[in-house]
Amino acid sequence: MNARRLSQGFERPTTFSPINSNLSGVQEDLKTPNVQQWNLSIQREITSSTVLTVGYVGSKSTHAGYSRDINAPVPGAGALPPRRAYPQFATIAFYTTDSNANFNTLQLVLEKRMSKGLVLQGSYNWAHCINDANTLPLQGDGGVQNPWNRRADRGNCEYDIRQRFVTTASYRLPFGRGRRFLHDPNPVAAAVVDGWQLNSVLNLYTGFYFTPLQGVNTLNSTLSQRPDLVAGCDPNLPASQRSPSRWFNPACFSTPAAFTFGNAGRNILLGPHTAQLDVSLFKDIEIRRDAKVRGQFRAEAFNVTNTPQLNNPANVIGTADAGTISNAGSPGSFARTQRQLQLSLRIAF
Repeated sequence: MNARRLSQGFERPTTFSPINSNLSGVQEDLKTPNVQQWNLSIQREITSSTVLTVGYVGSKSTHAGYSRDINAPVPGAGALPPRRAYPQFATIAFYTTDSNANFNTLQLVLEKRMSKGLVLQGSYNWAHCINDANTLPLQGDGGVQNPWNRRADRGNCEYDIRQRFVTTASYRLPFGRGRRFLHDPNPVAAAVVDGWQLNSVLNLYTGFYFTPLQGVNTLNSTLSQRPDLVAGCDPNLPASQRSPSRWFNPACFSTPAAFTFGNAGRNILLGPHTAQLDVSLFKDIEIRRDAKVRGQFRAEAFNVTNTPQLNNPANVIGTADAGTISNAGSPGSFARTQRQLQLSLRIAF
């Protein structure tokens, strides 16, 4: 801004000083993230309409991006600035591409092709994913605990689902023209019994992993802290002992000594599983005989059994609610929801 404009009544701009400011930075030689994938599958026909597929799928991700504070104070006593790499600045969120992950899965798929109006497919996956940085925002693991020891953050991926079973079925009901029952109805009966189809999707899968966080931080730093894991104690309770009021055992954790990082690993706690059955009933409606205009009525029920879809429990050790579950489901979506019903009418032309 020149002197002439200042003389015309403009205020002099405030001089910006980066001292004690929070900064952001990006790695100068950012790498391009890449994924290598490989797979092998064997398929066998069991009957004329049934096929079994057994497969293995693996992948390796390199140069994934994430951010960490490279100016965090080294844990210790006294004021924070003298223990920072750049004492004149506060947090420096530095984006880099040196995170890695690997994924391996065994897949079994049994498929029954269309036969007598029935299509059926069942699949089972056993999988394991390992990475060293959280790639999902808002996951609540506190971020990188120790930016000077990246290996300490290597653990289960935040989206690791160890076992998953999914069955889908579609059955065209055997009523109406050309079907097994009432195959020659009058026009009125045909309008009622023709074109019904029953569908279902069953999802069963184990929970997501999450990280314990320390309630009372003893680092005297700006970094998050994980607790210490008591030797020989498994914080994941047996399935028969889990409840919404005590999903894992907080007594398996202790407060780390002053100015030391906790030794509990990242994503070592297993959250609640999911069991959801969705069912729908479709009715095709003939509007014009030439099929240029068609209608379909749909009645759909998500989580028809209304099975509670519990979310992960509170993960801050040392607080009163540690290990307790206070909410369920995923509001705003039909995934992991309470029972929801909807009716719709679709017209295609």
